[in-house]
Amino acid sequence: MACCHVHPDDMYWTKKCRLRLKPRTSPRVSLKPLAKTPDVAGAPLRATRHCLNTFGASEAVSPQRADFAGDSARRAMSSCDGAEAVEHSVEKVDRSSRTPPTRETSQRRRQRRRIYTPSSVAIHQVLDKESIARTIDFEEEPTCNREACVELMSNLSLELDQARHALKLVRRQADAKRLETNLLRQKLASTRLKLADARAMHDGRISGYLTFQRLMTDEKLRKGCNTLTGWKTPELFKSFWEWVNGGKKRWSDRCVLFHESKGPSPQRAARSDLRVIGMDDAFFMFWLIAKQGISRSAAGYLFGIDPACVTRYFISITSMLQEFIEREFPSMSDEEIYLTQDAKWAAQMGQPVHSIIDCTEVSAQGCSSGTSHAAMYSSYKGRNTVKFLTGIAANGMIDYISPGVSGSTSDRTMCIEHGHLEWMKGVRSHVRTRDNKPVIKVVLADKGFTNVVEDYLEHDVWLMTPTRKFNNMQFTDADVKASRENSNLRVHVERANAVAKRFKYLTKPVEIIRSDLFAREFRVIYTIAVNLGVSLCHDSLDSCRMKCVEF
Repeated sequence: MACCHVHPDDMYWTKKCRLRLKPRTSPRVSLKPLAKTPDVAGAPLRATRHCLNTFGASEAVSPQRADFAGDSARRAMSSCDGAEAVEHSVEKVDRSSRTPPTRETSQRRRQRRRIYTPSSVAIHQVLDKESIARTIDFEEEPTCNREACVELMSNLSLELDQARHALKLVRRQADAKRLETNLLRQKLASTRLKLADARAMHDGRISGYLTFQRLMTDEKLRKGCNTLTGWKTPELFKSFWEWVNGGKKRWSDRCVLFHESKGPSPQRAARSDLRVIGMDDAFFMFWLIAKQGISRSAAGYLFGIDPACVTRYFISITSMLQEFIEREFPSMSDEEIYLTQDAKWAAQMGQPVHSIIDCTEVSAQGCSSGTSHAAMYSSYKGRNTVKFLTGIAANGMIDYISPGVSGSTSDRTMCIEHGHLEWMKGVRSHVRTRDNKPVIKVVLADKGFTNVVEDYLEHDVWLMTPTRKFNNMQFTDADVKASRENSNLRVHVERANAVAKRFKYLTKPVEIIRSDLFAREFRVIYTIAVNLGVSLCHDSLDSCRMKCVEF
């Protein structure tokens, strides 16, 4: 509800101390206060600063009354207390200088007297025009007639319809804004729920990361230990870890990678989501990757670390296990091999057997270069491969693993140019014949090594291969028996290859740029899987190990 203020010169006090508009005057109104609030009823009305700035000082003088101080006395008083109002004589205004009223002016004044509340009309006019202050002259109002009223009513109806239409548009816009606000609130609520779920998932992942300790305590992981790591029980896996990390040279104390990971670094501070894992966790991760053949990214997700960290940990554990193999499984002499092998070997072959050799191949990625593709292509496998020459001693222990070479390399080249023949020369030989000559070392091989037999005989190594047919002649009974005996013993190296291939990491295609690093990983996984995993040549692995420990 709006309020309208009237000029103090256009009002007067009644005998009952009430303010009234002066009759036969045009009130000057404004939306801002024009008169100061009197302290006592009947006190002179004083104009505000806004009134003086807007309308200026007026010269109109109201008639003086004897019973109360009129508004004319207000101008003469500079400061007056309402309780001590003083009457001042006011000169009468000379009305003879005014323009005499005409007939039309007198008629309009008579019609204006019939209006009940002319101030309400002035107030509505001020509010409709949205002006700060305005003087209303009732003499300018037209004469009321029927046609004017009808036209005014039609205009007002049109304006009302327009106002209603504008109000509907405003309400629709408000409803649209309200709907948009509700949608944003719902979106914000859903986002908060997703954030809470993500936090809960992150907290659950932190508590659900794979660790060495969790493998020892979680019942589900304990049951799947053989599937995850290749070791039958968690206790056996823990014993192997203590064996690898035990002794005077503890890798946990001298590995630089794990020592640096414990301290703060700018990279780790920038990535607050990265975890720091212990060496036992990295050991568990190494065998999980080796057994299941999962990618570095998947391993990083399971253990809560970056894939680049997975690669560094994998290389560190490979170096640790390589040192462990060199420390715990040194190269054996022929005397140690002969005394720890099964007696049926010498009974079948007529003399002790030193070792069995064979080639195994691992798939490799394709090459864009034709020359590289031709070098890596294996006609036996029909694809690109990396080739290894493996040798297993007659007591079931891994005796020799060559470096990885291209798949097109022949068996003869593998033996002569890639180290096996030179390695056989350096094997310690303490067994002598009756005439004090070294016993010829017997090495079993398949038919692919037939063309290298003479090269081995020059160094007192008998490379025994199965008998071959000549001119499609039928085998004799002695040839069939010798071939069967050779195959029955030579099958153990095939079993060793099969045991190693149970680890899926050795069956995945090898990246060409990682072939050298893969050769180290192949040697480590192959040696530990065969030496500590399955007894190939004896009914019990412990009996073989006890015989080896004696030496």
